[in-house]
Amino acid sequence: MELIRFAAMEPESHHLTVSRTARYLTLGRMDGPLDDVWFLLHGYGQLASEFLGQARALARDGRLLVVPEALSRFYHEDHQRVGASWMTREDRLAEIDDYVSYLDRLHERILEGLRRSEIRLRILGYSQGVATAARWAARGKADIDELVIWGSPLPHDLDDAAMARLRRMRVTSVGGTRDPFLTEEHWEQQSSLLRGRGIAFDVKRFEGGHRLDDDTLRALDGPAGAPILGVDDIQNLSHPEPDARIHYGDDALQFGELRLPKGSGPHPIAIVLHGGCWRARYDIGHTRAFSDALRRQGIAVWSLEYRRVGNPGGGWPGIAGSRSPVRSTRGIASSSASV
Repeated sequence: MELIRFAAMEPESHHLTVSRTARYLTLGRMDGPLDDVWFLLHGYGQLASEFLGQARALARDGRLLVVPEALSRFYHEDHQRVGASWMTREDRLAEIDDYVSYLDRLHERILEGLRRSEIRLRILGYSQGVATAARWAARGKADIDELVIWGSPLPHDLDDAAMARLRRMRVTSVGGTRDPFLTEEHWEQQSSLLRGRGIAFDVKRFEGGHRLDDDTLRALDGPAGAPILGVDDIQNLSHPEPDARIHYGDDALQFGELRLPKGSGPHPIAIVLHGGCWRARYDIGHTRAFSDALRRQGIAVWSLEYRRVGNPGGGWPGIAGSRSPVRSTRGIASSSASV
């Protein structure tokens, strides 16, 4: 009976907080002028040294790169190479708490003695490091200026409070055009999520797969500048109505909008074809404020709408009809005294 009683007992799970020795690398001098600090969070199976080698294009005078290494190391399948992981699905909440605390401690050590008001503090998370970076930015103690998410979408467990913190920082999403871990569907879902939460974000794409890219890393070095506008923000920019709307075909979407500068001509002409991957959901609306800005600079603007994928007659070859209004620009110009 005693054996039966013990066999029926269920094990209990417990947690014990212990001290760990964490390794991190830095590149850059802290004993001279410093205006920029980057925390670079590596992907699954990488070590800090490997990741820093891939991110060296970010290095410059006045910048400190900090590369923490995830706390859990393991052997790769060849039993020779060693990698590290930020977490697994096993006991995930405890592991998230651990790495947020670890990164908070590291942030305190790095910024000790520095004047925070004179430094931009930025995080770049790559692959598995995206979830780590986003959770630390949302839950940690650091006051982050910019979050760069590279090669992976945001984690799905960011709540309203987390999203509210992300709204206070610049968010940049980066990925290769052939990255299997950041597909077009991922881009659409993430953009919709960020717009829905009112988070302004920038997007940077490069030709390639799941990797860092030197030219794109250097492009992240731009000044903080004005807030980055999302698609909805651009759509909502104010602008006056065009001077004329002229149809170049029988379809309701085959028209152009003409905007004329003040004063007598002749004026230079810009033909504006809006983007949007040829998809129906993106129309002429997101170029109207841009077109009006050109008009204010003394440029006549002929901005075109056209049938897109998802519209009747859109796609190929229907979209080729957009060449017709381009050819007719001379005729439109000759009929308007101001052009």
